[in-house]
Amino acid sequence: MSQPRTLIINADDLGLSPEVDAGILDCVKAGTVTAVSVMVNPPYEADIAPFVAAGVSICLHWNLVPLPAQFDPGDAERELRAQLDRFRQITGREPAQLNFHKHLHARDGRLLEIALKLARETGASLRAINPAMREHCRACGVRTTDHFVGDVVPAPYWTEVRLREVLATLPPGETELMCHPGKNVGPIGGLFYLAERDTERVTFTSPATAALIGGLQLRGFLR
Repeated sequence: MSQPRTLIINADDLGLSPEVDAGILDCVKAGTVTAVSVMVNPPYEADIAPFVAAGVSICLHWNLVPLPAQFDPGDAERELRAQLDRFRQITGREPAQLNFHKHLHARDGRLLEIALKLARETGASLRAINPAMREHCRACGVRTTDHFVGDVVPAPYWTEVRLREVLATLPPGETELMCHPGKNVGPIGGLFYLAERDTERVTFTSPATAALIGGLQLRGFLR
């Protein structure tokens, strides 16, 4: 018997701005987004309460951007631990999953090893965006999903058309789908993916999307 197709829809960048948070909350209320990834070091702090009340998984979205070309791994670990402690203060819990803004742990093996250490300490899952990362995580005793889909490109990534195409070929097992919804997001320094977030919000709040994912097992991260 083949594995069921399980889907975790994870909205990144909670805490980036009030407009981003509003768009993510709309998707949570629509019943499509089942996990949110919280940034804890921007000037703005997210109101976590409605997301906790909704019962979605609360994940930590580590932010080290911009990362210098040369950095001390000890300094990086101290900063990641500080963000983890801040996450605990804000949420009152351990993260359901750990991941990085801009997938920095996929580009630097030193950050990946620190992330693996903290994942083991917290019992959290760790985002793996390719098979090699996935294999390494599991060899180190860290949980991750079987598959990962999602990207940020200079155009709306999750349109209804693209979502339909991806879900039609979703493989058996557990898939994390990363998204970036928002609601009337204004300029944010250093980011280009802004207006596109409205398109993603429309996609993940539409009745067509709800019907599309109806045949899948939709849930958050297990602990």
